[in-house]
Amino acid sequence: ELDFSPLEGKTKSQSHALFAQSMHAYLHDPVTNHFPGGESPEVAADRALSCLQDIAAAYPKQRVLVVGHSTLTRLALCRALGIELSHYRKRFPVLLNCAVTQFRLRDGDASLVALNLPLSYLEFSGKDAIL
Repeated sequence: ELDFSPLEGKTKSQSHALFAQSMHAYLHDPVTNHFPGGESPEVAADRALSCLQDIAAAYPKQRVLVVGHSTLTRLALCRALGIELSHYRKRFPVLLNCAVTQFRLRDGDASLVALNLPLSYLEFSGKDAIL
């Protein structure tokens, strides 16, 4: 996940009370106005996409289950699909907890196959997860 530094462990209400100006700027543009001391969304997006590309290269033409957090997943999707990072909450407003996002990386191309599928979408057969 992204390191939100001063916001870690705080509720939205607490964050707004403690950092009113920073929260307003962050909600307007979370990339340009990320929290001081926290991880840059641009760096996080590059880190996540690089990891996914490494996995795709290590397991060509195979399906791999990767578990992650909402913000980092949305940033990686934006980076891979050529969507401006500051729009990650607009383009992907909700990634449900424990939901399946199916994403394909092939020959340098990225595509979003499915978003927010129920966990029951995964069928387990022995050691293989079939998406």
